[in-house]
Amino acid sequence: MTFSQSVRSALIDNYANFKGTASRSEYWWFALFFVLVIFVVSFVFAIVIAMAGFGQAAIGIVVGVLMLALIVPTLAVWVRRCHDGGRSTGEAVVIFVLVNVVSLAIPVGGGFVEVSGAVQTLAWVAFGLAALYTLYLATKKGSV
Repeated sequence: MTFSQSVRSALIDNYANFKGTASRSEYWWFALFFVLVIFVVSFVFAIVIAMAGFGQAAIGIVVGVLMLALIVPTLAVWVRRCHDGGRSTGEAVVIFVLVNVVSLAIPVGGGFVEVSGAVQTLAWVAFGLAALYTLYLATKKGSV
């Protein structure tokens, strides 16, 4: 599957389809698309916001809205990828939520939540293990 086929599949053909499977190439091409879109939009809006004199919170709002728009197809392609690897929908959703919630909760450079060193270390360990498991599932050879 090519880059454009993957993006079309995830955003148009299977936007909220949590049934079936997704190949490794579909998942990874869509992951690349997601990262590129977030990077480009962040970069462009950072320039526009700096020139217009708005606060830095405006870029967070723009990127947040974009990420909310992409959360359903991202979760859908992840669930289909896990199905291809023989995992259940429930397991896929738990891993997806765990990785995303823990990554938001870990304070990096002055995050929203200040926690003690031990709690922060445990959060980093949980995030690392969940991220490694995610990587394993995403790269596992499936039936597609």
